[in-house]
Amino acid sequence: MKIVGYFDRVILAIYTISLGIASLGLILLAFGWRTPLEYIRTSALTIPGRIEIGIIGLVLVIVSVRLVGVGIAGSPRRRAIKHQLALGDVRISVSAVEGMVQRLVRNVAGVRDASAVMERWEDGLAVRVRATVGPGEPVTELSATIQDAIKTQVQRVIGVPVVQVRIEINHISPETRRSRVE
Repeated sequence: MKIVGYFDRVILAIYTISLGIASLGLILLAFGWRTPLEYIRTSALTIPGRIEIGIIGLVLVIVSVRLVGVGIAGSPRRRAIKHQLALGDVRISVSAVEGMVQRLVRNVAGVRDASAVMERWEDGLAVRVRATVGPGEPVTELSATIQDAIKTQVQRVIGVPVVQVRIEINHISPETRRSRVE
């Protein structure tokens, strides 16, 4: 599934609103409302009006081409980490490595939840981890522990150097309530 970027969402919203307004205008024309037709006809007779109509048309064509391009491009193939061995190639999917990193981070004491995203760089892997930690945890020490664990484990298991590990602590969760026994 392709993730649509912020820019594409904005132009999709503009395009959808424009299409909605045009559709509403066509519906009102079908019920006999002639004002939009008169406005377009009088605008088309003046040079400034033609320029406005041309600019609107050009913008809509550009937006259409952009949205068709995003739609046709489809989802990008998940990249894999490839190793060549004596008997053939070994491919490790990036999602498998991300899953391994998530489990590794969740097993660190003080981490409540985590997600990981990998990028393949020329000189190795870059890892971005988003985590939730418990209250009172020393975040900088915990982050250093996570970074070291990821670097060591990924290099040992996958055989690719880890060149960057970014840690984002997105939530410090409160202590969970424990039931009392009276």
